[in-house]
Formats: sequence, structure tokens, C-alpha cells
Amino acid sequence: EVLGRIEASADDPLALELAGHALLDMYPERRGNIFSDEVYRLVKAYDATTAFFRPGTSATSTSSSSGNDDDSGNDDDSANDRSRNYLPPNSKVSNNDLLMLTLQPAGSGDFFGSASLPTDKGATTVEARVLNTGPTYVDVAIAGGAFEAAFGPAPNNVGPAGRGDKNMRLRVDRYFSSVPYERMVAALGQITSLPENRRDGSGADGDRSGKNGNGGKQKNGNKKEMDMHMDEVLREAVVSTYRYGENTENIDVGEMARKLAKPPLPNSIQLANQALAFMQSEKATQFPEFNEPQLTAIGAALTRRLTMIHGPPGTGKTLVAASVAFGFVHQCRNVSPHAKVLACAFSNIGADNLAEQLIRLGLKVVRVGKASGVTESLWDYTLDAAIDRDPAARKAQEDAAKATSNLRKFSSSQHSSKRGNSHTKRGNMAIARAKREAATTAVKAAIEASNVAAAKAMREADVIVCTSVGAADARLLAACGIITDEDEEIE
Repeated sequence: EVLGRIEASADDPLALELAGHALLDMYPERRGNIFSDEVYRLVKAYDATTAFFRPGTSATSTSSSSGNDDDSGNDDDSANDRSRNYLPPNSKVSNNDLLMLTLQPAGSGDFFGSASLPTDKGATTVEARVLNTGPTYVDVAIAGGAFEAAFGPAPNNVGPAGRGDKNMRLRVDRYFSSVPYERMVAALGQITSLPENRRDGSGADGDRSGKNGNGGKQKNGNKKEMDMHMDEVLREAVVSTYRYGENTENIDVGEMARKLAKPPLPNSIQLANQALAFMQSEKATQFPEFNEPQLTAIGAALTRRLTMIHGPPGTGKTLVAASVAFGFVHQCRNVSPHAKVLACAFSNIGADNLAEQLIRLGLKVVRVGKASGVTESLWDYTLDAAIDRDPAARKAQEDAAKATSNLRKFSSSQHSSKRGNSHTKRGNMAIARAKREAATTAVKAAIEASNVAAAKAMREADVIVCTSVGAADARLLAACGIITDEDEEIE
């Protein structure tokens, strides 16, 4: 749907903007950082092809300014009218949307034809996530360095790269991310495939490729691969009860239910009773007085492999879920100091609500996921915040940013100056190669330092909270000893 809508707009992009799915002739302003992400404000350029005005006014009574240098943040309507064009009244851009920013090479008005589409092979694009919107602006978060690498520095940039082109104009399209789809496909593949990890080191088909059943890869042949696998009973429940287009009458649901009702640990019932007793004691002031159905649900969840809890709004499902996590933390501490609870929710809002409840219960929580997609009150609990607080990771990131900035500045200077003899050119090529190698080394070091800081933060936590898709975060998997394709590409 999204791609079809964008492709169809090649001849009439203005209609797409009026429909609320795109913004044309947008001017970017650098606004700071949220940990490793960079924040930019997108506003209508003063020379935008299309101009929209505050509802209730007319084009004759309202005009835009001749520049885009008003960063005063004045909320007065009249001041905004003079300094900013309004966004289209039907704009559907909203918080947490994924946007695709596409450079308009010739500036304002350069958005006609297929070459201007973000789907064009020659287009210069960057993904962004919406932080906030207003009548005249959209604030977005972009992965650190991505904007400058694609478009150059923003026109108001004050960093080492200096100010960018004041005539920079961007096309903004409501877009989608392929990451959730790819992660879900990978997860389904892992669940439905035959287990490859065997005691003799060979896979089900005799393959000794060094991969385990969870997608992990043996990074070093001299190191023993971690035996990461899914509970076979849960795997059987998922696979056997959903066979698309096949007859499921032969499945013994009763037997499956009995398997799922068995405790996951030999002492699960004992540990569950200890947790429930504490939750109902006078010492546990962070817990409310549970009703009987809530206590039954908590006890069942702590003593079974799989428990489904239903309840209408307002019946305390989030509190029950957090209490279950509290009980599992108690069980994990009796298993190993490295065992952790992973709490997942379908959406970012659900994960945030669960994290907030867990924090109220006194648990140490790490919220995995981009800070730009997390409630602001939880930013200090995010994995990005933990990495930012780590001195080694912060220094490595600063070194990487400096090295990549030096490389971009040198490359830019070479493009702008073509003069010089062959000896000079060979010397410049050697310098460029050295700077590229230095930048690559610095980026690898920053990723490694960040992964170390992330693993440390997660190993110190009681509960790791994320969305279901976020459970495949490379940093979370790395902390579990699983090497992902993202890590392989860095090697």
C-alpha cells in the first residue's frame, strides 16, 4: 500500500501532500541529541512551492518570512505566522511514525517525476522516527551520523562539519520499516526448523556450520558455542496447534495442556509460594491487596510453562504481569546470577506501561528499544541511556564521530578541488585510505564498546523490557552470546 501510494504520486506529488501522506520542500534544523540519536526539526521552507496557513486566516492576511533562521521557539500565533508556513491541515504524520527523508537535489520544487521518489535507486534517503509534531513542524530522531552522511550537515549545524547548504530541501514520506517483518520471518524459521544443535556438534543433517537453533553463529572456532534453544514444549505448542491449511483434528490438545501445565523448574512451586507469601506480607508495601482471581493468575503463571490471562480493562492485568515478573526474578536468582527475566509487549506503549509498573515494584529495569520510541519518563531506563553513562562507550562513540567527520571533510575537500599533479593525487589517495581505515577502526571500536556497556547493563538488571520485535535487538542477542548478521557484517 505504502509503496504503491508513493509510486502513484510521481506525476502528482502535490496530491499526496494534500492527502496527508507526504511533506514537500521541508527545511531541516539540527536540534540536539537523544543519546546516540540526533534530533532534527523539519519545517516548511520559506520558498516552498506549497504554502499552508493557520486555520481561519487567508493567504492575503498571512505570509511567510524570507528566511528560516527563527529558532526563538516563540509560541505566539502571530510570530509563528510570520516565521513559518503551516503544515497541510490533513497531515497524517504522528508520533512514532517512520518517515523516509529524500533529498531534493535542485532545492525547492524538485519533487516531480520518478527520480524524486524515495523508491528510486538513485535517491538519497534517510529513515527517521517522529518524536513530536506541531502545526508548523515535525521533530524527528535519526541514527547518529546518518543525516550528515547522506545529506551533509544541516544548514544550522554548529558541529565540526560546519553549516550545511541553506538551500537544502527534503521530501518527507510516511513510510514503513522492514525490520519487524524480517525479524518475524527469522523467528518463524527458527521455531519451525529442526533443531541443529546436537551433543556431538553436528546439525540435524550432519552440518557442522557452527550455527545453533536460535540463529547464533560460532564466532571463534576455539570457543565453545552457547547452547541456546527454545523450550521444546513451547515450540511443540506453537508448531502443532497452528498448521495453515492442514487438518488439526489429530492433535491431542489435552496432552499438550498437561505438558504446558508442568512446572519449568523442579522447585518452581516452592519458589512461587515464597514470592506470593512476600507479595501478601506487610513488608511488601509496593504491592496492593490482590483479589482471589489475581492471586490465582499469578500463582498459575509462576508454576506453568505457558499461562494465558484474560481480563477486561481495569482488572489489573498490567499489575498482575509485573507481579509475575517479580516472581520470576525470584526464581532466576535461585537458578543463576546471570539468569534474567525478559518481559515483552506487543507495542511500545504496552512495553512502557509494563516497565513503569515493574519500576514501581522496586525492580531494576532496562528498557530495550530506541529512546525515540519510548516514553520520555523512561529515557533514563533505556539501554541507550546505560550506554551513554558508560565512560568507555561514550569516548569510543566520540572518537568514531570525530574520525568519520574527518573522513567526510577530507572527501568533500577533494571533490571540490580537482587540481594537482599525479604525485599530489597519489598522496591524497593514501591520505584518504588512511582516514577511511581510521574511521572504520573507530566505528568498530565504538560498536564493541557499546555492546560491552549494553551487556553489562542487562546483566545488572532484574528485568529486560521490550516489544516482541525488539526482543531480536542485536545488543540483547549479543548479551546472550548470539552473533547476529549485523555483527557478522562488521567483522
